[in-house]
Amino acid sequence: MAETAANLVERVLPHVPVRQWVLTLPLSLRYPGLAPGLSTAIRDIFLQAVFGWLRSKAREAGVVDSRPGAVTLLQTAGGRINANLHFHSLVLDGVDTRKAAGATPVFQATDAPGESELADILTTVRVRMRRRLQRRGLVGEEGAEEAADPDAEEAPLLTACYAASVQGTAALGPKAGHYVGRRGGELAALPDPMPPPSSWVRAAGYTLHAGGRVAAGDRGRLERLGRYGARPALAQGRLRESLDKLRHPWADGTDCLVFEPLTLMAKLVALVPRPRSHLRRLHGVLARRSSGRAQIVPRPSASKEAGNEEARATDGRGEGQKMSWAQRLRRVFSVDVLTGPRCGSTRRMIAVVMDPPVVRTILEARGLRWETPERSPARPPPQRGFEC
Repeated sequence: MAETAANLVERVLPHVPVRQWVLTLPLSLRYPGLAPGLSTAIRDIFLQAVFGWLRSKAREAGVVDSRPGAVTLLQTAGGRINANLHFHSLVLDGVDTRKAAGATPVFQATDAPGESELADILTTVRVRMRRRLQRRGLVGEEGAEEAADPDAEEAPLLTACYAASVQGTAALGPKAGHYVGRRGGELAALPDPMPPPSSWVRAAGYTLHAGGRVAAGDRGRLERLGRYGARPALAQGRLRESLDKLRHPWADGTDCLVFEPLTLMAKLVALVPRPRSHLRRLHGVLARRSSGRAQIVPRPSASKEAGNEEARATDGRGEGQKMSWAQRLRRVFSVDVLTGPRCGSTRRMIAVVMDPPVVRTILEARGLRWETPERSPARPPPQRGFEC
């Protein structure tokens, strides 16, 4: 998560305004959409509609050669540990254009989309998606978008886990087919109904949101937005063995979900991405094979390219290198473990000692314990329920 967001900010997204577009799917498409082929088709249809709108806005401003760009982060889970396929696209809030062949691209910003424009984009996505489902034979007799299950015969157990995850029921165990246990008191007090914002539209189960915009110079917020889009399916801090309240109770009064151990395992199985499914894709001018990509994407500083170890340890990483835990702690929590708390100097690795007698001598000289603590025996898995 942190490494993906850092890479997007440092090496992919240029210093221009970026708008987040979020597309969610109806319940009937959330399970079949997890298949790599169909999820790719949905993503391409979505980005083609957004890019088409950006090009039309550029033509209205007199720009002919317009090139949009985006990064799409695929999310497969919802807040209930359920399968909920949706797409987070960080789209350049404008287009790149060239005044002449070989010239440096110039960024042309566009205005925010209005409610009617978002509705037109969503209509385009729905129509094109319906045509794609018809070609694949995944549309019901009455026209409902009810996809047939391609894995029902080959992997019936996995199919049951996916179906139960979408429906909010238990897939395995004695309570299979029943809804997940809920705890709660009286009905929550509903706030006064408010009209939806102009940056949000919904139709036939599809939802499109385009309200999040990051200014050109706000790289910190852009990185936080990237971490949000690349976040894992489940936050371990929200999972507890004892009863605890949800952060936001539901309208029906539910403030806690109770999972039996087997039910929880089935829920987690449904959140694992399928093989050959890409969770991050680059589009348009930001794509790997784009001819103008080298002139648009940011470049790391010269010290990092030259191999300055101190710069890599404190500011980032070299080309093709993964972030260390020290770099991740600094990027996410602003904790620099490589800086001495008293002297303020930078720590560096001198040697790795693996010989037990040498380790014992060093620890004894510093008055530290060198005996290996005894390990506790392995315990059986808990038989109690889990709450989220």
